[in-house]
Amino acid sequence: DHGQDHGQDHDHPHAHGHDHPHRHDAERYLSGAGTSERAFGGPVTVDIGNGAGALVLLLDDDWLEDEVHLRPLAGGGPSTHTGVWLRKVPSGDVVAAVFGSLPGGVYAVLDRDRSTVMVEVDVPDGRVVDVDLRGQH
Repeated sequence: DHGQDHGQDHDHPHAHGHDHPHRHDAERYLSGAGTSERAFGGPVTVDIGNGAGALVLLLDDDWLEDEVHLRPLAGGGPSTHTGVWLRKVPSGDVVAAVFGSLPGGVYAVLDRDRSTVMVEVDVPDGRVVDVDLRGQH
């Protein structure tokens, strides 16, 4: 299992068993601020709960400014993709792709050829899942 589940370990004035969506600031995960010549992504906001989760993929430097594609494994839903950007975290800069809101379910993370599955990831409702793929492809 490559993923680490980051549940809601922060205070909210309401229970998480609600049925209205809310937004979580993902600054504790990733920040877009940067002054380097490298391409930094902008601020990240995740929209989770009410059937949606989020996915953060940590990737090798050669993915920078590329795209990562996901394919849902059930239901025949459409594939989706997002850009890969340099992000600031407390430990330094990381190359990351952020899917800020995904319907809960299992997804295939596709390699650059858009057909080879690098890993399958379960994105549960109301959670942000981190998957570290550095050094794997």
